Amino acid sequence: MKPGAKTAKGNKFEEKIAKDLHKFFLENSIKYKNLFESVGNENIKPQRDSSSGKFKRSSGDIFLNILQPYFPFSIECKDWKNLDLTLNQLLKGEVKSLEKIYSEQAKVAAEKKDLEPLVVFKSNHTKVFCYFDKKLLQKLPKNYIRVDNRVIMLFDDFIKLQLGENE
Repeated sequence: MKPGAKTAKGNKFEEKIAKDLHKFFLENSIKYKNLFESVGNENIKPQRDSSSGKFKRSSGDIFLNILQPYFPFSIECKDWKNLDLTLNQLLKGEVKSLEKIYSEQAKVAAEKKDLEPLVVFKSNHTKVFCYFDKKLLQKLPKNYIRVDNRVIMLFDDFIKLQLGENE
């Protein structure tokens, strides 16, 4: 891999997550759509935080802007080349890499802005998942994996649940 390729890959993933969040809420939340259209400025939609990982003041990889009241999370994004989370590991609760990112990055960043920590991740040729504290959802969906007090589920499903709880 060329020097800087990992960083570029991570940046691209962060941009995709920001774009997907904006698109989903624009299409599915009347409140968000009305607010966004009333301001009419592209700079207020969610976007990759260019300072993420560089400065201690950063509050995650995605700067949510006007989406924050509807999606109150500090998002830490990870796009791994090889994510080694086998079913056996999940059933044993061995998710050390995710928990380390959750506690050392997402949680620390979330506390700065009084948000909830959320790790959004994928590996090559996989869907996008998220990892969070189970207290965030009143009702857990059918498809999820619980590891102690944390939950792993598809990010798309998580967004839909959050939209339902905040509309």
